[in-house]
Amino acid sequence: MRENKVDPEVIAKAIYTGWPRRHAAGGRQRQGGCGALDEAVFQRMTSQGKVDPAKVRVFWTTPPFFDYVWVAQKGLDGKVANAVRDAFLALDPADPQQKQILESLSASKYVVANDSDYDRLAAGRRCRQDC
Repeated sequence: MRENKVDPEVIAKAIYTGWPRRHAAGGRQRQGGCGALDEAVFQRMTSQGKVDPAKVRVFWTTPPFFDYVWVAQKGLDGKVANAVRDAFLALDPADPQQKQILESLSASKYVVANDSDYDRLAAGRRCRQDC
């Protein structure tokens, strides 16, 4: 929002609703005029009829970034961490059982992410702390 010159006072008044469905409903309940949702969550809510797309307007979509990251605790045995990573990476949507696992996790596949993949998001966090 800062990159698109949204008034800092507007950003400062943002509230965290704690749950996407409540957040999406917030505008209808006059709790807020706009909000942010994960695109996959928004698509699922509209397809399930929980949000009426005629009553909301998507005015900006972030550039793609890695989402729903799985991480391992520092100090976890490397063999265990690698086995978990490899199991996620091996999930194949062409296999009906594995497709069911992916769908239950709202995923189509898993990929390896690196710290540098989040540099742009981290820059926004630094700005929030410094601005």
